[in-house]
Amino acid sequence: MVNPYKLDMYLATQTADLFAELQAVVCADIDFTSCLPEQVRQKLYLGQICGIDFANSRADDYRYLATFSLADQAVPPGYYRSVLVTPAKGGLASLDAFSPEKHLVAINEAGSFSGAITFSRRMFGSSKHMFPRYQITGSHIASLGCIARADAMLASIDCLSFQMALHETPEVEQQIRVLGYTDPFPGLPFVTSAQMPEEICELMTGRLVRFIKGDRAKLWADRLGVVGITCLSADTYQQMRSV
Repeated sequence: MVNPYKLDMYLATQTADLFAELQAVVCADIDFTSCLPEQVRQKLYLGQICGIDFANSRADDYRYLATFSLADQAVPPGYYRSVLVTPAKGGLASLDAFSPEKHLVAINEAGSFSGAITFSRRMFGSSKHMFPRYQITGSHIASLGCIARADAMLASIDCLSFQMALHETPEVEQQIRVLGYTDPFPGLPFVTSAQMPEEICELMTGRLVRFIKGDRAKLWADRLGVVGITCLSADTYQQMRSV
């Protein structure tokens, strides 16, 4: 059976309790089995997915619920960006010093919006231009590790993953240097099945927006750089298709 909960995009040892509580609070006392028909394309009660996947999804796949807002004041509420990093020792002096034919870049996944697509757009002015020398690492955390060890010269790290890494291994901050950022785009959306009743969607959205308050606020800010959850228009994500 497919797990109807998908909150693994930023799941790690240090965030497992945060997401477990979020799921419990947002989904409390909702009888999802009576809300959805037996046959649905996406049997999803609560999930968080890539923004580009949401933008490219079918109308009968998902319903948008809400999005994280970050402590980073340089991005609008509900948006995120990536941090461009180089090794602290022997790294690039600036982004202008980057030579595609000479320098190896670390990329989490070839189709990653934050780790490859906007990275290419920032460096070449077009997401269609691939880096000639790159290493696929499998995750943002692994890409950051490559930079910290000076195994690669440049990487683009999703800012939430970046905050997670610095919280878990603070010594990494001394081993890397920030050179810049990608443009901000809508953050990873919380979603549910497209067939979820409107009143249930409204209930879950309200609970999400009210969730990061009081004692929870410092924990989310420290571990993920998140200060709240907001509700964007689902149409906001369509801009990602043109990148």
